[in-house]
Amino acid sequence: QPTPINIDYKYLAFPYVPAYPKLTADSTNLKAHYKFDGDYNDSNPSATKYNLSVQGTPTFDYSNSIIGGSVYLNANNEYVSTTVNFPNAANTSYSCWFRREDNTDHEILFGIGNDFLVMLHKVDVIYISNTSGGGESYTQPVITWTNPTSWYHLVFIFTTDSWKLYINGVEKTISITKYGGSTNPIPTGTLYIGRTPLSGWASSFLKSRVDDFRIYDKALSQEEITQLNTISTSYTL
Repeated sequence: QPTPINIDYKYLAFPYVPAYPKLTADSTNLKAHYKFDGDYNDSNPSATKYNLSVQGTPTFDYSNSIIGGSVYLNANNEYVSTTVNFPNAANTSYSCWFRREDNTDHEILFGIGNDFLVMLHKVDVIYISNTSGGGESYTQPVITWTNPTSWYHLVFIFTTDSWKLYINGVEKTISITKYGGSTNPIPTGTLYIGRTPLSGWASSFLKSRVDDFRIYDKALSQEEITQLNTISTSYTL
């Protein structure tokens, strides 16, 4: 019996590509979409693009991804970022898949400017912080990882009134702690994936694979989050 072989889709001769989840909101509310299928370009449907620049030598991984390819950042001063400030809206949703190498260190999943970050903390905590406008608003919910090196889907919804966090489509209970007069304004600045320039955490680079990173200028519904968390194995032209 012949030995089976694995073939990456990028080597196939016909023009089929993996089917990414599609939301109705993609046509009007999807402001950035990074597929990491061999490039760092923004594939959102509008004319305004926020392509990523590269620091270090991250690699694309087609054998260990959710859809198509993923980008692997090895924590050795590797990250990607926009070259201009990202215009966050009053309601902003971030969605991405990630797979860590381990959970023994603090690692920045993504951040905005010098003020906002989502950190994969040591062991069973995610730390989310916003220092925009002075003071700090933060939350650090406990997340029990069934397997810390598996793929996980994260959605974080930011509004000035509330934050919501979803892991693998399930909402987590969080509370926002404010001190120093924080009013929790919308953060502005460069989008970073894999690091933050924020003092104290600037060396906490990500050691992980990241896939299907999206930003919407609306608060995603539970139904939309479920769609993004549901990966089809079909292929489309």
